Amino acid sequence: NLDGTRAFVLSRASTVSYVTAINLTAAIPTVIGSALELPGGVTDISTGPTGSIYVLATNRMFVLDPSTNSIQPNGEIAFVGTPRSLAFTPDGKWGLTINTT
Repeated sequence: NLDGTRAFVLSRASTVSYVTAINLTAAIPTVIGSALELPGGVTDISTGPTGSIYVLATNRMFVLDPSTNSIQPNGEIAFVGTPRSLAFTPDGKWGLTINTT
């Protein structure tokens, strides 16, 4: 996240993916709460300019609240494609990604 106190780790299993929050302020980094389970093939994770966590997946994007490691209300955005490498414009108004399909 933006203040450097947490890291968000993306991991994949055969049919689901997980986002795990890690506390970086402890002497030994520790997992915070439970991992968030997301459906399907996730492809990337990044932090947006407002601190929200963005997880890219086939045909959708999830917007997570970093304080709760949960999907924000209206935080599942559907589209067609397989996105990778989300980047934001300097003013934070637009997110740009490539489609690998």
